[in-house]
Order: sequence, then C-alpha cells, then structure tokens
Amino acid sequence: QTHWNKGSIAQGVHMGFMRALADCLVVSSYHGKNVMEAFSRVSLPDVVRSDIRDRIGAALFGKEVIYPLTNPSPKLEEKRSGAHHPDLFVNLLKINGIEVQD
Repeated sequence: QTHWNKGSIAQGVHMGFMRALADCLVVSSYHGKNVMEAFSRVSLPDVVRSDIRDRIGAALFGKEVIYPLTNPSPKLEEKRSGAHHPDLFVNLLKINGIEVQD
C-alpha cells in the first residue's frame, strides 16, 4: 500500500509538471477508465513476472517502441540536495507563524 501511495504522489507531481509545461491537461494511456478498473482487480506482482513495457508500448503506439537501457534524466542539482526532508518543511511552517504540533 505504501508503494502504491508513494507512486501515486510521484505520478501526481509528474502530471502537474507536464501540465505546467504544456499549459493543458495531459492524459496518459495508462490512466484510462478501463486500465484503472483492471488495476483494481489484479495483483500486479502475481500477474506480471517480467518487463512488459515493449508489449504495452507496441499495443499503444502500433509499432515497436525502443526504451533506453538507462534513465536519461539529468543528475539532481547539488543545491537542492537534502531539500526534501520533512524537518525543513516543518521549520518553514513555524517560521511563517503556522503552529505545528510535534
């Protein structure tokens, strides 16, 4: 459940970022009504035993999709290192006069 929740949060952030870049709603083929219904009925670890991205990509795109072997994303900026810690957020709340119960 934790992985599902964290994945959902990350996906929400990603889709929000894509919306900000494109200035419109971005819809992924993985988020359609039928896909969400299937996800809710299936235990993915029991069903998917290997990487099936090639098959999914081909079904959605209509031809072979080539995925990179490594993530081509840029490295994290050093100036943001450690900026995700909850204590930093709590301190910002307190500095701005928002009461936080420990």
